[in-house]
Amino acid sequence: MNICFDCFIFSNQKYGGISVHFASIIKELIKRDYKIFLLVTKKEYKKLLDNIHLQELIERINFVFIRNQFFVGFSVFQRNKIEIIHLTYYPFRFFDNRNIPIVSTFHDVIPEIYFLKGNFKYFFLIFFKFYNFLISDGICFVSNYSFDRFSEFYFLLKLFRNQKYCKTYNSYNLDLPSKVDKFSLNKYKKKHSHLFLYVGKRGGYKNFNKIIKSIKQVKFELSNSNFDPFIVILSGGELSAYEKKELGTLSYLKIENINSKDYAFILSKVDCLIHPSLIEGFGITILEALVSNCDVIAYKSKAAFEIAQNSIYYFEENNIKSINNALIKYIKNIDKLNQKKDFLKKITKRYSWSNSADNLVKFYGTLAKIN
Repeated sequence: MNICFDCFIFSNQKYGGISVHFASIIKELIKRDYKIFLLVTKKEYKKLLDNIHLQELIERINFVFIRNQFFVGFSVFQRNKIEIIHLTYYPFRFFDNRNIPIVSTFHDVIPEIYFLKGNFKYFFLIFFKFYNFLISDGICFVSNYSFDRFSEFYFLLKLFRNQKYCKTYNSYNLDLPSKVDKFSLNKYKKKHSHLFLYVGKRGGYKNFNKIIKSIKQVKFELSNSNFDPFIVILSGGELSAYEKKELGTLSYLKIENINSKDYAFILSKVDCLIHPSLIEGFGITILEALVSNCDVIAYKSKAAFEIAQNSIYYFEENNIKSINNALIKYIKNIDKLNQKKDFLKKITKRYSWSNSADNLVKFYGTLAKIN
C-alpha cells in the first residue's frame, strides 16, 4: 500500500511529541513494506531536514515536490499510485483526492481551551483544524482522553460527515543510552541529593516557572535536611532573563540539542521527571520516564492519569501549596509507589509503536474498502 503524508509537522518542529508520533508510525509502516511518500514544497524540504525524529528515515521516504502549497491535484496522487492520504497537522490546503481516503490525527485541545478563555489568536488554527477534520474520511486519536475531548468540541462534524474513528494511541521510542557521560551527570549525582529533569517548552500552560518556585520553597522549608536539588532543563529554547531570575540560586544545567542516545542516558541518570504541564493530549515524556525507571511528578490531568494511573506523584491543583505537597511526598518517600514494577509490565505491553501501527494499518484497510 502507498501512503502519502504531508510534511507540515516535520517542517514546523525540530523535535516534539507530534513529530515523534508520525516519525515512529512511518518507521513502523516502512518495516511492513508500505511505501511512504511525503508531500513537500522546496521551502518545507529545507526546514524538515532539521527535524531530529525524521533524520534517520530520510533515505527511505519518497519525496513528492509540489509547487502550490494550497492545492494538490489528483495527478500527483494518481502518478504515485497513492491509496491513503494522511495529514500530519492542520494546514489550509485543498486536495483533489477523488476517491482516495484522507486521514487526520487528533492530538489535543490546547488551542480550543485557550480560545474559550478569550485568547482569540487561536481562531484560525481552530478553523483549520475543523476544515481538516471536515475533509477527512477517518480520524485517529492518540489516547482515550483525546477521543473524549474531540467528541466534546467537534460534535457538529457528525452533521456534515459520516466518518470512521480509530484509537491508534501514542507510545515511546527510547534508544539505548549513550555510554559516554557528556554532561557530567554522574558528578552532579554525587554532589546533589536529587537530579530533576524538565523537558521541552516552558511557557504558558507548561507551568515551568511555578514548578521552579515550588522547588525553591521546598528547598528552603527543608533547609535542615539533605535536600539539595539539581535541575536538568532539556530543549525548549534558551532560558529567558526572567527564567534565569526565577531559577536564582538553584543549581541547574541547560541542554538544548541532543541525540536519542544522549536523551536515553539522561533519563537513566536523573531521579525524577517534573512534568507540571496543565494540558496534554497524551504525555509521551511521562511514559518515557516510567519505562526508564525514573520517578515522575506531574499535574493530574486526565491524559497523564490515563497513562500513569497511580504509579507517579501528582499535584491536583495548580498552586504552589499543592505542588509543594507532591514534592515533599516524593522527597520523603511518602505513599511509596509499591505497585510501580507490576504496572510497568502492563504499560510496556499496551503502549508500543508496533501496536499503534497495527491499529492504523487495519484502519487504512477499512477506509480503502469503503472508498
